Amino acid sequence: MSKSDNEELDNSENDESLEEDSSGQNEEFDLGLHEVPIDVGLGIFDIFPRMTYKPWIAIGEYVDNSIQSFEENKTRLRELHGESYKLIVEIIIDKDKDDNQIIIIQDNAAGISRQKSLTAFRLASKPEDLSGLSQYGIGMKSASLWFSRNFMIITSALGEDETRTVRFNKNEIVRSGKMSLNVESERKTKNTSGTRIILRELNHPIPMNATLGKIRSYLASMYRDYLRSGEVEITVANQTLEYFGPEILESKYWPSDKGPDEKTQKQRWTRRVTITLNDSWAEMPEDIRPPEPPVIKGWVGILGTGNARLAGLALIWKRKVVVGTGSGADSNDDTYKPASIFGAVNSFASQRLSGELDVSQLEVTGFKDSLAWSQSQEQEFIEKLKTFLSEGDQPILRMLKNYRSTVASKEVQNIVQIDVDATTRAIPEDIVQGIFHPTEVKFNEKDTAEPSTEEQDKRVIGVVRLPDEIGKALQLEVKQQPGDPEWLRVVKEEPTYRIILNRSHPFMNSFVNLPGADIEPIIRIAAAIGLAEITAKNAGYERSSFIRRKVNELLSGELSSRTGE
Repeated sequence: MSKSDNEELDNSENDESLEEDSSGQNEEFDLGLHEVPIDVGLGIFDIFPRMTYKPWIAIGEYVDNSIQSFEENKTRLRELHGESYKLIVEIIIDKDKDDNQIIIIQDNAAGISRQKSLTAFRLASKPEDLSGLSQYGIGMKSASLWFSRNFMIITSALGEDETRTVRFNKNEIVRSGKMSLNVESERKTKNTSGTRIILRELNHPIPMNATLGKIRSYLASMYRDYLRSGEVEITVANQTLEYFGPEILESKYWPSDKGPDEKTQKQRWTRRVTITLNDSWAEMPEDIRPPEPPVIKGWVGILGTGNARLAGLALIWKRKVVVGTGSGADSNDDTYKPASIFGAVNSFASQRLSGELDVSQLEVTGFKDSLAWSQSQEQEFIEKLKTFLSEGDQPILRMLKNYRSTVASKEVQNIVQIDVDATTRAIPEDIVQGIFHPTEVKFNEKDTAEPSTEEQDKRVIGVVRLPDEIGKALQLEVKQQPGDPEWLRVVKEEPTYRIILNRSHPFMNSFVNLPGADIEPIIRIAAAIGLAEITAKNAGYERSSFIRRKVNELLSGELSSRTGE
């Protein structure tokens, strides 16, 4: 290697760090490995930058290789470094000495052995061991070609006494037409290992801000099993990833939306599930049918707090989430919510049903970002899962449909306060002034007075600013009062007019259950109905409360409950 190359490696923090694996069979090595084959048509290089990769999926290819190397050599690595050894994968976003943006992926795994170097740069060269995450032999290469036109791989294999560097420059390869890459070697001690990949001349903008946050969130969700076990540490742009599982509901069983069955015990709402896909297996042609029908195992449960972005199923293939990553990443993207189970996007199941299922006995796509379901496999899985969720003395789907949260936490109150304040600010001043007509008529207290109750009555109040000369006050309130049968009330307590929305009303419990729902549109509709009634009343229309009373009546009947869940 040249002096400048050595300086570059030294400046990149000690070039022993990230990727695949070592067999560690030989004690002495012939440093005569001067080239490694590519074996691919040159035109394919133009395809990779245009692939519909997502950054976290591409980076995940490198993490997969690191984990594969770690899993295959775990015993030897711990013998060398002690039982406290853990795999460390770092994704570094930096600039080189010429101030060009670069991405570095490095690890402390077993490195790429001399033997594997002969196939590591061939596209679609399958690894011999298919028990781990590496399946098709395209991950590292495709991700590198998607990210950049110029990259280098520096690897130190466990038990070997050399560090090898391979440089890939797309423009140079296309110009020369050469179907192999030079290998640069230098001596090292046998007790160091790992791989570093440096990506230059990037095809896509370097991850920043929201994209960087999304990469962190998605990688944490994808590799949740390894992060939870403590075996693997992943750092992205100097931030170590953590995964926190969802809070699970603890409650008595609700047989209907009227309330819990007080005879039942409070429980944590998770269930272990095992599904055997024997029907679709039996339909497969014998020449491609595996010896046994695939089995899917895991858990399903109900979230303690409704959240449409956290709900959904995570399908885990060999300890990596390949479908449903978004649900653990608090994202609307890449969630797995079969419609026949989860229903509409605003259903209770869509906001609260969660789970993790091991699908390692199924096949995945080439980029390990989806399952390659065989014919009728997914349909069988969904039908059997729905049956499981519907069975038993206390079925989960019934609990999901009937359970109603009575959350009155500070967090929820703050959400409501923000939405109330936004609504009061949105009411035009000329509309407010037009409400208070000189021929003001006294409200019929029988229609508008609130019932006395000892039940919970938590209020969030927003005040509409009125000119001093009006001499009136207008308040928009959201209360939590289960004992009040009215969805909306309009009350006059001289000199204050109050528009009061009850978020404990059955309609609100069914469609705007907090947290997890958007209450502001409902607040605005309630404000509009209340303002219209006050305007009509002050204009001399005695029966102006009729519309509101009819709305309350309708929303307390059939319109108060969801159907089709």
